[in-house]
Amino acid sequence: MTRTRKAGKIEIPKRGTGGDVTPASAADFKRALRQVTSPVAVVTSSHEGAIGGLTATTFCSVSSDPPTFLVCLNRGSAVAALIDASGQFAVSLLADEQHAVARHFTANESRSASQFSKNGWSSLLSAAPVLDGAVACLDCEVESRFEAGSHNLYLGRVQAISTAERDVLLYRDGLFRRLQPAG
Repeated sequence: MTRTRKAGKIEIPKRGTGGDVTPASAADFKRALRQVTSPVAVVTSSHEGAIGGLTATTFCSVSSDPPTFLVCLNRGSAVAALIDASGQFAVSLLADEQHAVARHFTANESRSASQFSKNGWSSLLSAAPVLDGAVACLDCEVESRFEAGSHNLYLGRVQAISTAERDVLLYRDGLFRRLQPAG
């Protein structure tokens, strides 16, 4: 017998355990989320002359008043250590033609200042670099940090913003993609 849950006055049937419903494993979780298209950013930070950046797709707006942004980074990354030490980070939301930058920071979490001089990096208020020509750059001061599994979630109060009218770079199922009109 299939159990049902009530939502208001509508009966919602419970899915069975076969077919497209499986117990939640790490592999199934990753496979499911690979089907979701996400914008691509490079998250950067710096502290006492050390500088670093990595490509990320796990971030979101939290509030517009005050402007607050969330990024999720592996706790073992060099950038997470720089954010923890400096209390600051920057997010550069990449334009679709900046896919080479995304690939570079995906394959090689960069901790070398020379890597940041190659693609046109600058800074806003903090010393964390932002990519020139990115769709949006957010310079953030860490408001709070939470640990979740292998990652740190950083809530950042946005201190400065720059924008450019460009199409954002997207990522889905292991590939970088471009925005196209539907229908």
